[in-house]
Formats: sequence, structure tokens, C-alpha cells
Amino acid sequence: MNEEIQVLEHRNELSDYKITPKGMLCLYTNQEIPTSALKTIIYDTLN
Repeated sequence: MNEEIQVLEHRNELSDYKITPKGMLCLYTNQEIPTSALKTIIYDTLN
């Protein structure tokens, strides 16, 4: 499964972040990186 689909599936965990219409996570310099959500997304993508 590709990263864009995983980001959209984890949308509720990323509610404080902007998700582009193509399903990409948009991070700004003043935001913390959502490490737990990104770990899950990367793990699910690779398996």
C-alpha cells in the first residue's frame, strides 16, 4: 500500500496537520513531527 493511502487512513491521528488533496502530509516548521503516526504509516507501507 502506498504512503498516500496510509496517510488518509490515519487522518484522525493527524487532525492537527494539513493533508493535501493528493494525500500528502504537509508539515510546517513550527509544528512537531507526528512520530508515532509516521512510524505506523511507514510500517504499514513496508509490510
